Amino acid sequence: LRALPREQAGRFAFLVELLYSVGLLGSLGQPILQARLYQQRGAEHFDWLRDTSTTVAITAPLIAAAALGIAMPYGLTAFEIVFLIVGTELFIAASCFSGVLSQQRHYAWSSALLRMGNGLMIVPAILMPAFAVLRRLDLILVGLLVFLGVAALLGALLLTRWLKRGEVQINFRERVSGLVFLASLLALVVPQRGLIVVAGAMLDPATVAALAAVVSILRVFDLVGESAGRVFSTEMARHSRHISGELYALPWLVAGSMAGAVLFGLPALLHRFYGGRYDLALPLVPWLVAAAALRLVEVVPRGFLFYLAPSRLLHRFAAAQSAAATVGIVLMVISTLRFGVKGLVWVAALISLARLGISYLFVIPLRPSAVSAERLVIEPVESSGQEPPI
Repeated sequence: LRALPREQAGRFAFLVELLYSVGLLGSLGQPILQARLYQQRGAEHFDWLRDTSTTVAITAPLIAAAALGIAMPYGLTAFEIVFLIVGTELFIAASCFSGVLSQQRHYAWSSALLRMGNGLMIVPAILMPAFAVLRRLDLILVGLLVFLGVAALLGALLLTRWLKRGEVQINFRERVSGLVFLASLLALVVPQRGLIVVAGAMLDPATVAALAAVVSILRVFDLVGESAGRVFSTEMARHSRHISGELYALPWLVAGSMAGAVLFGLPALLHRFYGGRYDLALPLVPWLVAAAALRLVEVVPRGFLFYLAPSRLLHRFAAAQSAAATVGIVLMVISTLRFGVKGLVWVAALISLARLGISYLFVIPLRPSAVSAERLVIEPVESSGQEPPI
């Protein structure tokens, strides 16, 4: 964003967020389903490579149709359509590998895979000031595809080393049941990735670039939240009979501390780092920080529900999250039309708050009636000898 011309920077930010938005929704919830089934039945029984390959094959037609469908409204070129399709499938494959690694308690590698594509973009960012030929949007997008491919390949290599392939594959009925996670992913995309996607469709490129500049720095909340959330949620699922209250309080402490530090230092950092190019986004910082902090806290109850919630409760949770996302999209469009970018970030913070409230409301039914002040006791789902609920 620093080296590209402002309009190209806005286009780059929009395309990257569009890729991850389509990837999260186009995955049909399969990476989450895969981790859940492996957690419940034992990963050693499943063929993780064939399951992931099947997920990519199932989602490919949907991703291609989605890319072609949004090409005209968003004015995508042929190159950008190909970038979107290929990048999305690589992201889905990396997400599947990441979920299995997290289930196997390789938390650092799991988080690294999800961040590797964007993280390796530091390489062209360092080279661009010295080599003007690299300051082209198409070359930067190709570089991102290469880095996403590296992440997917690394995930496969790590699982080859740490997890023996079993003989069981996720069947069709189980895959259909995974669609319940799609609703929650929709609610996740709206305030996070959808912020830039909506801005890219309704605001000028310079404003999109300024908004993306702040959002890119605030990704640290998502990095910490998703990384810590994977650890907390997996450990809560493994030891669900005895969950200390500290596991619920710690995310609030982390999010509050980070929010205070960011609000104090980000405006000056943003002005200095980007040389004043994106100062028009400075008034948006408090709302964006609030939304990011709430997303960080919400990953713990949501992750716990994904692992252990019985089928009926999980469906109600998905319906509530989907309703929140649908209302949020409508409010985003209306608020942006009326108030511009300020209205957009106001609604994003409101949606994050709604998501958090919904997640906590649906964790409550998993608690027994007696909860001590010092320790929460959550009974896991009993299968009574039958297959765990999906």
